[in-house]
Amino acid sequence: MKEDYKILNKFTFLYLYIPTVIFLFGWCKLYISIPLFILLTIVLIKMFSNYKEEFNNEKVINYFKKNKKQILILLFISLLYVFLSGIGGYVYQNNDHIYRNSLFESMINNSWPILEHNGEIYMVYYFALWLPAALMGKIFGVEFGYFFFYIWCTIGVFLFFNYIKDFSKKHYWLPILIFVFFSGLDFIENFLYGGDPGTIFSKAYHIEWSTGYQFSSFTTQIFWVFNQCIPAWLLTFYILSLKDNRIIGLLIAMSLIFCTLPSVGLAILALYKIFYDNGIKKGKFKEWLKHTFTWENLLVGVPILIIFGLFVKSNAAGGVITYGIPQLKILNYILTVIYEFGIYYFLVHKYHGKNPLFYVSFIFLLICQFIQIIKKQ
Repeated sequence: MKEDYKILNKFTFLYLYIPTVIFLFGWCKLYISIPLFILLTIVLIKMFSNYKEEFNNEKVINYFKKNKKQILILLFISLLYVFLSGIGGYVYQNNDHIYRNSLFESMINNSWPILEHNGEIYMVYYFALWLPAALMGKIFGVEFGYFFFYIWCTIGVFLFFNYIKDFSKKHYWLPILIFVFFSGLDFIENFLYGGDPGTIFSKAYHIEWSTGYQFSSFTTQIFWVFNQCIPAWLLTFYILSLKDNRIIGLLIAMSLIFCTLPSVGLAILALYKIFYDNGIKKGKFKEWLKHTFTWENLLVGVPILIIFGLFVKSNAAGGVITYGIPQLKILNYILTVIYEFGIYYFLVHKYHGKNPLFYVSFIFLLICQFIQIIKKQ
């Protein structure tokens, strides 16, 4: 693993660790939170224990000297990108921010765990990304909480853009440009499905819903579902960069209260890494067992998976997950496949056609559209 990935993974784990610990003490009994806090902290300490050896002062100084321009550019882009999304409330916010702001302020103004409707119903949501800022808001006030949340999200996006830089090597600016400004060909879907081309300029019109299957662009995600997308982006690169399975189960478990819906796709990616990319190679079965059935995954990951899984399962909107074909025409599905990701996969096949993950991800995109969450009655 490149040293750049190592340092990014360390700080990404810290980025996930802080909200996880806050949740454990805010929402769980002490006999649950204290042991898991100790175990998680041991994982963190172990992760940073060789920090000085791997990244001594000379290496850090040289790294910043070598990448100073890139770091400053990525930091500026991250600050601007998060600022324009409406996070923090400094510019226009879409309708979803109204509900999310209400949730955030409830987290600041109420004791944890939060009870609604005269203390009869617990508030259950994938709100982990808000927790550090909510804690700051409790201490220093709501306005500071919003400011801290803007900074916290900027840190997450900055880490993510650095992952893109390290994976892309020299021409990092191009994938970042594509990431921010491009998506599927929703406007073609909208036109073919009979939509009025003029409506795409309406601020209240979502062209990604034209066919009934929604594949939102990355920028749409940070403008609307920032609480899920930022952790999901980070975890995707984190899992891709892993060279063994030592903490991969723990990462998936932690993802449940950060990005519950994306965790389904992350689990598929994790399984690919566990059984293929970091899988059982000839003569290395014992090594694979050693690096997969670790104390991090078994003693920390499994309990967190159970606790977080039960928590998000208790959400009234997440009662039953089914697999089936929605009541939409097959043409809608075909249009979605072609214009949301089919053309893209065709164009990049020349460069990634020999990578098994290319086909794993394509198959998942084909079938994930039929996963439905039916609200409890």
